[in-house]
Amino acid sequence: SNTVYYPVFLSKETCRDFLSAMGRAAFIIIEGDLKGALESLDAHPMLKEFGLVIEPNSNSPIEIGPEIRTK
Repeated sequence: SNTVYYPVFLSKETCRDFLSAMGRAAFIIIEGDLKGALESLDAHPMLKEFGLVIEPNSNSPIEIGPEIRTK
């Protein structure tokens, strides 16, 4: 599909491992909850069409499509 997913992690460690594996030497980790992550996508016009993928490098990543949002 053409859907773009923004990665979300359950721990700082898995976030750090994912970004380090991508070659990112420096990054900021923002903590929050699922509702906040979904709301942050809607807060930025360029991210409104993005979905979320929770733990993208795990054996069971969870995809939340861009049509799913909180109210």
